Amino acid sequence: MSPDSSATWFDINQRYLTLNLARIRALLERRAGGDSASVGLADEAELHALAASMSIPPALGALCSLFGLSAFERDILLLCVGMELDSQFLGLVAPLNAPTFSLALSILPEAHWSALTPVAPLRRWRLVEIGSGNGLTQSPLRIDEPILHYLTGTGYTDERLSGYVEMLPPAGEVVPSHQAAAEQLATAWSNGANSSVLPIIQLCGVDGSARQQVAATASAMLGLGLSGMRANTIPASPVEVEALMRLWERQAILGNQVLLLNCEEGELTHAMHWIETARFPLILSTRERIPVNGRQVLTYEIRKPTSTEQGRLWRQSLGPAATRLNGYIDQLTGHFDLDVNSIASISANILKANPDLAKDLGADLWQACRAQSHPRLGELAQHIQCVAVWDDLVLP
Repeated sequence: MSPDSSATWFDINQRYLTLNLARIRALLERRAGGDSASVGLADEAELHALAASMSIPPALGALCSLFGLSAFERDILLLCVGMELDSQFLGLVAPLNAPTFSLALSILPEAHWSALTPVAPLRRWRLVEIGSGNGLTQSPLRIDEPILHYLTGTGYTDERLSGYVEMLPPAGEVVPSHQAAAEQLATAWSNGANSSVLPIIQLCGVDGSARQQVAATASAMLGLGLSGMRANTIPASPVEVEALMRLWERQAILGNQVLLLNCEEGELTHAMHWIETARFPLILSTRERIPVNGRQVLTYEIRKPTSTEQGRLWRQSLGPAATRLNGYIDQLTGHFDLDVNSIASISANILKANPDLAKDLGADLWQACRAQSHPRLGELAQHIQCVAVWDDLVLP
């Protein structure tokens, strides 16, 4: 059977997985003493043809490549997948007391004991879960749910990451200075692609939205997605930190993801171990530079758009209304230093309040920019509570 050219990747992936499950089912039938319709050369040929027809590799093949699974480890995983997807597996495995390492060692080809160790891929990456039982080899095995969904071709983010990590939107159009910074970042990571561990990227500056835009743009250049996490959500318990880090690293590998870790002041109590031991693509987003021990860190200062870029943003956001301001935009950019989001928000509010452009917009723009800038000035001030009274005043 040759793959149908009209079939989708999802359809072909399902067929590829089904044929692989049939091979494991045949081994179970042989163990049960029944007639085994073993997978023959024709089926092997179809597997190769299916894989060759896919512009993106089948999920099973991709998983094996990403995590370095041996043929035996792959088949253990398939044994667990069959228990979830193929009703015939239940009848064949039930007399054998559920899928176990012992069963796998006895029926699967190319078996090796090292697949059972905690540092081997199946357990290191938590591809399978080990239930309670009489010893390691007799304990029941079950595929981890996100891995099952991955193999069937349906996207799924591990719910155990919920509350910690969120997908961030792709970057929109960025100003030239931020585009240049993103290109530098992407080049730095591309140059370090052959290293065992990528350098950590640190983006510093007062404009958090600009830092995120640069990170998203650079990630997209490398064909990667971007997810975000706040440093103050990292658990205090070392055991919980290790479990969370392993889950995220697995998700980053499966989903080609970069993690943007937002590290604002006072949020680094439990984050430094995470930062210093991370083995996945990591970008730190922070106002001030953070010293990191034992890791290569590349730091970039991300500033707000230049005054020229801000002027261009004002004209784009205001549209035809900008032509009626008679050079007033240059006064705005000379007096106020605003980020991309602030300029877009102010422009939208001004145009909404004056849809017919019947009044002079200059005064309204000035007041809006002043109001937007005022809270930031307030952040620099410290309120001092007066505790003295007039009776405390001593005159010379």
